Amino acid sequence: MESCFDSRGKFYVDCAECNRGGNGSSDEKCSCGHRITKVQRGGCFIGELMGKYKSKFDELRKKEMIKDVQKMGASKAQVDKCEELINEKGIPTSIHPLLCDNSCIMMEFSDISIGVETDGHAHS
Repeated sequence: MESCFDSRGKFYVDCAECNRGGNGSSDEKCSCGHRITKVQRGGCFIGELMGKYKSKFDELRKKEMIKDVQKMGASKAQVDKCEELINEKGIPTSIHPLLCDNSCIMMEFSDISIGVETDGHAHS
């Protein structure tokens, strides 16, 4: 899969892997990528990844979320617990530090918000 996250954390979709690109099945084709069927010939940040790449995207997104937690200056215990929660509950809608000293990392899921303390203890 050539689609990937860039250095800013934005997802870049290769035209050949886009649902609106040359290989995609959408009725509404992209005006730029509708003829592109080979990878690394173009892409954008608003494309819709084709279904067969969704599981690969989910794995990339999980790794990107863990990197985000590490960038927040989280402790190893926090990173490990956040990774465990992501694997257990799926990809959260957002992750952010609750306090300015990163003593608690908040993970927002569709059904619950979970805080992870520096010692790895989680609470909702």
